[in-house]
Amino acid sequence: MPQRAARPRGRRRPAARAVAGAALAAALLAGCASTTSVVDAGETTSAPPLPENLWNVPPRTSPSASPEGAPPYQPEPLPGLTLPSGGDLRGVSAQEVIANDPNVDREYKQSVQRCTSGSGCGLRRPELRDITGDGKPELLVVIDPDPRLQPTDGFSPELETLLYVYWSDEGRVHQIYANALMENTQVDIQGRDLVIRQTREPGWPGGLRTVTTDRYRWNTELRQLEQNSTVTAPAPGNPPNKPTSPSPKSSPKPSPKAASGTS
Repeated sequence: MPQRAARPRGRRRPAARAVAGAALAAALLAGCASTTSVVDAGETTSAPPLPENLWNVPPRTSPSASPEGAPPYQPEPLPGLTLPSGGDLRGVSAQEVIANDPNVDREYKQSVQRCTSGSGCGLRRPELRDITGDGKPELLVVIDPDPRLQPTDGFSPELETLLYVYWSDEGRVHQIYANALMENTQVDIQGRDLVIRQTREPGWPGGLRTVTTDRYRWNTELRQLEQNSTVTAPAPGNPPNKPTSPSPKSSPKPSPKAASGTS
């Protein structure tokens, strides 16, 4: 009788490998069924669209230059007030300038006329300082409102302490600055710059005191004061200087007829 060929050792039949693989997969699935499940997450959330640029404004090559063909800004002179030939603001009183300025409200003109020195209202000591660099001084005046003229209807805004700056050119007087001075404000001259610093105390424990500094510098070509503002938080124990003269409480809104920044 013929003998069968010996089967090679170490080899399995394909069917045996398939059965073994199926058994191993079933064991793995059975072991993971208690800890893992598939959850339907619904629709896939897509990423937000990227921004699409529409316009760009390039930096100006000459920010101080007037637009081509446009005349420089011309402040309106005060009507009815002309300086003597060759004169400047040293030859006119601050009361006369205020009286001839149509942009000063009636209540402030009355405060200048009716209040006596030391009464806490009226015109403070005027200052003559050259902030335009033309060799002639500008007139800086601060007016505190008369408390008797404050509104009592509960709706009208309080009268505020106002700062005005006047400039003379070819015998005419121009108002080049008008703005309200809020409480805790200090007005300085640094070189030819008009510097206004306002200190804001924190409104909650642990808050930082902040100082807003508005620096105004005369632009000869544009004939106006240009503003540059910064906000800083002084280091603890080194508070900024506070105004030496008291300033009444006021709201941050400027006077309706007083131009903010420049006039």
